[in-house]
Amino acid sequence: MKYSCSAILLIILVACSAYAEDQPGEKAFYQPRLSDMMAITQLRQYKLWYAARNKNWPLADYEAQRMKQTIQDTIALYSRGDNPDFIDNVKKAIADIETDIKRRDNAAFVRSFAELTNTCNGCHQRMGYGFIVIRVPTGSPYKNQVIAPQ
Repeated sequence: MKYSCSAILLIILVACSAYAEDQPGEKAFYQPRLSDMMAITQLRQYKLWYAARNKNWPLADYEAQRMKQTIQDTIALYSRGDNPDFIDNVKKAIADIETDIKRRDNAAFVRSFAELTNTCNGCHQRMGYGFIVIRVPTGSPYKNQVIAPQ
């Protein structure tokens, strides 16, 4: 029995060693596709809109921050520096939205949100994706989340 346990242990060690050699020393860098990042941005846009419309300002702030980070990551990964006006415009629109949320100013938020939406559509046009048109949401896909303040 002692021999078979040693043999089993040796087989396990050899198998683990072979497995370890097959694994890269560093994790491969994953870069999401631009279309995937834009889909996430669009979903955040929905939640941001409905959170503000329902005056759930903490949720609106949360979604604005996540949207801002996703857009910053998208710019960092995909911008070639050939569209500085868009970058300035989108940063300004998001900064305006952040200010409107802090002030809990729904009327100003609606204007800033429209400006962000127009900025995004302008970028789609310039990049040859004019068939992708974003608008102010008309129906929430988030029927499974309570958007109203709790």
